[in-house]
Amino acid sequence: MKEKCKIGYTINKYLLGGLFLLYYRPKIVNKEYIPKDGPIILCGNHNHLFDQCLPILSTKRMLHYLAKKEYFDGPFSLFFKICGCIPVNREIHDDNAKNEAIDFLREGYAIGIYPEGTRNSLFSKKDKLDEIYDYVKDTISYKKFKKNIKMNMTRVSQTDLLLSLLNNNKITKEEFITNIYNVDNYLKTLVTKNIITEKEYDNSLLLPFKYGTVSMAQKTGATIVPYAITGHYRFSKNNLKITFLKPVNVGLTDDLTEKNILIYEEINSFIKNANK
Repeated sequence: MKEKCKIGYTINKYLLGGLFLLYYRPKIVNKEYIPKDGPIILCGNHNHLFDQCLPILSTKRMLHYLAKKEYFDGPFSLFFKICGCIPVNREIHDDNAKNEAIDFLREGYAIGIYPEGTRNSLFSKKDKLDEIYDYVKDTISYKKFKKNIKMNMTRVSQTDLLLSLLNNNKITKEEFITNIYNVDNYLKTLVTKNIITEKEYDNSLLLPFKYGTVSMAQKTGATIVPYAITGHYRFSKNNLKITFLKPVNVGLTDDLTEKNILIYEEINSFIKNANK
C-alpha cells in the first residue's frame, strides 16, 4: 500500500512545523528511541490541540495520526486529509479506522495514537466546563474562567477527582472554588494532608488507556514508542518538552492488560516526576 498524502504532509510539516518550533521552542528528548524503519506506534498523553505536532517534528518518518472524524467535517477538513490522518468515529467501536491503521502498520509505516482516546482537557469539554462553572459563576465571568482553565491546561481527570472529593465532603465548596485553577498543586497538598492517597493522585494525571495501541502492536509486530509531553504551550517559555521513553514490544502470547498497564505507568511516572 502506497503511503498516501506524503507530499502534503511534508509541505505542512516544514512550513507549519517551522513556525511551531520558533514560537514554542520545545525540547525533544530521546528521539533516538524512534526506529528509523519498520512498523511503529507513537503513543502518549493528550492535553492540548497541538500535541501531535511534537511527535511529528521528532522524526523524519511520516506519522498517520488517528483523529476524531469531526475534524474531517469542519472547515479544516482538507488539512487533516492531506496530512494522512485516519478518521475515527468515537461514538462506536470503529473497526474501519482500526483496520486502516493496521494496514499501514503491516506495510511498515508509522502510526500516531492517543491511548486516552480523547483530550484530557477541561477546556475542550464544553459540558464539563459548564458544569464546573456553575460552582464558580458568582466569583468570575465565564470568559475569564475559560481563559484561566485554558492557561493552566486543567485536566478533566484531575477535575473529576476534585469533584468527587467535594461530593464526599472531603473538601469544602470554598476550597473547590479557590483551587480549581491550580488543581494539580492542590491535589499534591491533599496527599501531604492524607486526604487522598498517593495512588489517587497518580491516577488523576491521565485518563484510562484504551487497548487499541497494544492490540494493534500485537497483531502487526509494531514497536510501541511511548512519550510524555510536559510543560505549557506558551510563547518562548522553554518549558514545553516531549520525552520519548524506552520502546515496548508486544508478543503474540503477551497479556494485553499487562502491557497496557506497563505503558500507562511509564508515561504516568514520567509526568509525575516532571511535575515535582
